[in-house]
Amino acid sequence: MSEPIKNSRVASLVAEAADLQRSLKSQAERLEEIKVEIRKEAGRVEKDGGPQVEFDSPFGVCTVVFISDMPTLLKGHDPRGLLGKLAEDKWDLLFREKVVLAKTFREAFPLLNQKVKRTIDQYVEWKTIEPRVILPK
Repeated sequence: MSEPIKNSRVASLVAEAADLQRSLKSQAERLEEIKVEIRKEAGRVEKDGGPQVEFDSPFGVCTVVFISDMPTLLKGHDPRGLLGKLAEDKWDLLFREKVVLAKTFREAFPLLNQKVKRTIDQYVEWKTIEPRVILPK
């Protein structure tokens, strides 16, 4: 890696951005701590298993919405292992498969012939990604 570029104008911007980032991180951490306390209090006052609790404040009403537990797939487990263990109608009732681009798409696409590329281009777009800015911690 080459030496970092010395540029006083950018250095000043980096210093300001790093300071703002630290401040935002600190504020976000405190906000999460406060939300934990609000959730705890809402859990204590929840009436009749209602879907939400509202707290009044000088800034307006804060609403805590209770959301039902949600099933999720365990990491590292492939539910397709259940295909032979469940009847097809049960599988269809419980699971849906999702199509995503293969990790090798970027490397494989240029190797395809033009006709195949044009067909795929009707379904896939290439998005320009903003360069990342990684600030000092």
